Amino acid sequence: MSNDEVVHHYQATCRWEGTTARGYGAYRRAHELQCPPASAALHLSADPAFLGDPSLLNPEQLVVGAASSCQLLSFLAVAARAKVEVISYVDNAEGEMPDHGGAVSIERIVLRPHIVVGPGTSEAHLRHLVEVAHRECYVANSLRSEVTVVPTFEVNRVYAFGDGEAAANRLEMVARIFDTPSREFIAEATSDLPTTPGIAVDLGCGPGYTTTMLAEVTGARHTIGLDSSEPFLELARRAAPPKVDYVLHDLSRSRWPVGDGTGSGALPDVAYGRLVLAHVPDPASVALAWLGELAPGGRLLLDELEWIRTDEPVLAHYLDLATQLVTAHGSAMFAGPFIAALDPSLVGRRLSSGVREWPVDVDRAAEMFSLNLSVWKGDPVASQLVASPDELEALARELAELAEEAPAGRIVWGMRQVAFERAR
Repeated sequence: MSNDEVVHHYQATCRWEGTTARGYGAYRRAHELQCPPASAALHLSADPAFLGDPSLLNPEQLVVGAASSCQLLSFLAVAARAKVEVISYVDNAEGEMPDHGGAVSIERIVLRPHIVVGPGTSEAHLRHLVEVAHRECYVANSLRSEVTVVPTFEVNRVYAFGDGEAAANRLEMVARIFDTPSREFIAEATSDLPTTPGIAVDLGCGPGYTTTMLAEVTGARHTIGLDSSEPFLELARRAAPPKVDYVLHDLSRSRWPVGDGTGSGALPDVAYGRLVLAHVPDPASVALAWLGELAPGGRLLLDELEWIRTDEPVLAHYLDLATQLVTAHGSAMFAGPFIAALDPSLVGRRLSSGVREWPVDVDRAAEMFSLNLSVWKGDPVASQLVASPDELEALARELAELAEEAPAGRIVWGMRQVAFERAR
């Protein structure tokens, strides 16, 4: 290409959301095509380089958009047949049309789809499916232009137990059941702090029950709840006590968006997480990263499941399915052993670690599990990978009956409670 050669560029963005979890015949084919900077749709003009209206779509953009759209539809079909759940697909495509003088054509189109899928498939497999879709793409096969696909992938690790109103109700019950052991743990782990914490952070705050508890026990001057669910945060903000705030944040990502409100950028003195590492990938690495977010001498307090033991068959059946569900979502329901084995020496030190046994009445456990099941039994992952809809409905009936009977069985939670200190 000579130094004075002009290359014209065209952009197109295809958007689609939904699920392919129910197979090839069930997902929606409708999707959106935008070709910035134009805001209009299918009102055409020439390329501005040829005196067209830049606010309208032009044929060159549509060629790029057609290639993008066809690759999208081809990939959805291939993924559905392979039983891969696609959750979203956003392609920022670009076409290049060098002006050599004389006959001009779009010579190269680059598709850059960002594809979000459910857990349970590898990146290598996804790349293979993209290649198969490209080979089968009608538009790409019809063009003389070189069409290249450069995909990126993201696994959506959805919170297995949901974040709607029913999920908030179940978390309220969880908060009541585990309030005492959690309060005692936080009080014991912070009793020797030299001063009142300036900032305390609740990791995975949900609707705010644990945040309020953390604020009350530590007496922190400012307590901040972090969660990736905006619906949960909206509920939490409605009942937020003084000196408590809530911020949207993905806890698998670094740099907590917290501060003391003075602009000084002070780091947190205490961070607490209860039953949250079961919903993030690689809990040990995440816990170490959390410890590194604290001020020197700051405390990280983690409250996670080590085990649950019961002699009640219905509860045991529920626990088996729930464990499978969390695993299918790419996490580990029993994160206690991971944090018990964690070596924090590069970042800080372990202050204490132990398992606190907490017995719960069988009828209350059945009621809690019943609420849980009502939230997740509609999850496509549950019905496809964990149990049939009939099995889930039968379990729901058995849990409801158990909650009314007040039987004499036994269920005990083993809560791994670990306190770490950031190096000074």
